[in-house]
Parts: sequence; structure tokens; C-alpha cells
Amino acid sequence: KMGPDKYFEEVNVEVQKKVNKDLKLFVTYVYTLYDEGIIKGLGEQYGKIYANTAIVEMQYKINKTHSMRAEVQHLYTEQDKQSWVMGLLEYTISPHWFVAVFDEYNYGNDIKEDRLHYPNVSMGYTKGANRISMGYGKQREGLLCVGGVCRQVPASNGFSLSVTSSF
Repeated sequence: KMGPDKYFEEVNVEVQKKVNKDLKLFVTYVYTLYDEGIIKGLGEQYGKIYANTAIVEMQYKINKTHSMRAEVQHLYTEQDKQSWVMGLLEYTISPHWFVAVFDEYNYGNDIKEDRLHYPNVSMGYTKGANRISMGYGKQREGLLCVGGVCRQVPASNGFSLSVTSSF
């Protein structure tokens, strides 16, 4: 039986448009309700976070093996560290290599000294279900979710190496 309290809720709407054989556009809206205290085990005093995220992405196929992707995300919330913006550029040499640069900026934080940039550059190699990547930059502290799997990460600055396999 469903209880009266919601701990997590997410609604996604995505629209895709193929402009021509080389250019695709994606627009996504995500509404998220997240009970930080319950999910992180910190207690009920932390309360719920209500977030609205808009994402605009463009993929451009330069030729058969080279492509460019650009993405801009905007997260609006009045809770936690407030609003963020993220910009990303990614260059891919198919089928294996990519290089990317992005920056996250916490422009909406009520504490002006905490309105920080988190720049990052990375590159990687993918073969089948395996991916190895390395990067350099700043990582913000908090919940990091990729592909529906979330984990708490500490703030860091420096090099990173990641190996991922799916099976």
C-alpha cells in the first residue's frame, strides 16, 4: 500500500526533432521531488527539494565518423543550493573516442561566496559494453545520478579515472 508521504517523484518530457540528416535537436523538461532527509538518512528536518530542469541539446554529424554535441541545462529550485546552469561541448570520433568540456555554475546560491564554477575536461574510449575515461577538473559535492543510479560524491579537484562495464 502506498503511504501518504512521497520520498521521490520524477516526471520527464522530451521532444526530439531531426532538422536534417546531420542535425538533431532535443528539448527535455524534468520535474523532480526529492526528500533529501529521508533518502540520505539525515532526518526529516532537511525537507523536500522541488526542482525544475530544462535541457536543450544539439547533435551535429560532421561526417561519417566525427560528430559534435552541445548541451545546456538549467536547474531551478528554491531549496538546497538553489539554481544551477551547465554547458557542455563534446566531440566524438566514432565508434570509440570522445573528448568533452563542461562547466557547472551555482549562480543562484543565496551565499554569494558559494556561487562557484565547476569546470571539467574529459576524454574516453568505448568498446562494446566497456568504457574507460579520464578527466581533470572540479567535482561538486552532492548526489550524482547517471542512468538512474545515484551515489553521494565528495567535492574534489584534480584528475579522475573511470572504468565502466555493463553486463
